[in-house]
Amino acid sequence: MKKRIMIALMSSTLILGACQSPNDPDESEDTTEQPANENSTNEEEQPTTDNKGIQDADFDISLEDAVKIFHDEYGEMDVYAVELTTEEGVYQYEIKGYKEGTEQKSHIDADSGDILEDKEKDDDGNHMNIDFNKLISPKEAMDNALQELEDGAFITSWELGEENGEMVYEVEYDFEDSGKDDGDLNIEAYSGDTLEK
Repeated sequence: MKKRIMIALMSSTLILGACQSPNDPDESEDTTEQPANENSTNEEEQPTTDNKGIQDADFDISLEDAVKIFHDEYGEMDVYAVELTTEEGVYQYEIKGYKEGTEQKSHIDADSGDILEDKEKDDDGNHMNIDFNKLISPKEAMDNALQELEDGAFITSWELGEENGEMVYEVEYDFEDSGKDDGDLNIEAYSGDTLEK
């Protein structure tokens, strides 16, 4: 009789132990992982706005990418103007090109590469083309502009095109201090020199 009771007790203990064991690690893993997931979600939801402006922005689509998308869509046109700006919170490149009496203007999303808008019109083709082989990067143009400005300045947009017979980046800026005036600086697009207005 004692043997049967001992065997029954041992069996019960083993069965209960086996049933309980797998649940304990799962429960502890769930409670450990849950806070980690919540923390990473919170970090993703909080925008990193340490710096205002676009001078340090890293768009998925570079200037070179945008020009390639433009050429892939419309053929080998001469590009004479590019602008990086924002419309309704979407950063986009506005690219203007021409070929055989036709101007093509296209807006390309700076993050997705999607063509958001395009227009075509007659054009006499009297433009100075951008030489992309000699061009300094937009980043270099913005950095050069910031070196000329007081502390607290940030870049809001840039435009690349011909002005007074020279290819220039017109770099628009503002200040964190609302008491200072915004404005723009012209940076020569091939040398990086600051130009007098």
